[in-house]
Amino acid sequence: MIEHPSKSETQADFMAKKPPLWVPDHLSINCHKCDFEFTFFLRIHHCRNCGKSFCNRCSNHFRILPEYGYDKNVRVCIDCYMDKIELEDSSDDDLPLDSARRMETFRGV
Repeated sequence: MIEHPSKSETQADFMAKKPPLWVPDHLSINCHKCDFEFTFFLRIHHCRNCGKSFCNRCSNHFRILPEYGYDKNVRVCIDCYMDKIELEDSSDDDLPLDSARRMETFRGV
């Protein structure tokens, strides 16, 4: 007989974490990164990964954030964007070498 996980177990496996709370607009006077003051023309944007307030220049990157339930690209700040790239790069280091790379390494190429 095949055992199926209970409904609560499957929901817990696929539930995304809650995204961070956004810094309220009325408390956001300056960009968190470059410190430029927000105005009618320099608009506030929120990073979907950290929730902080940024100008367009400092948050003009987009990533998929499945851990928060975002399955399409959403706005992230430059710091969160770079952190995600570094995490991806470090996880690539853990992958086994394919045969071509093994041969290059063996030959010292």
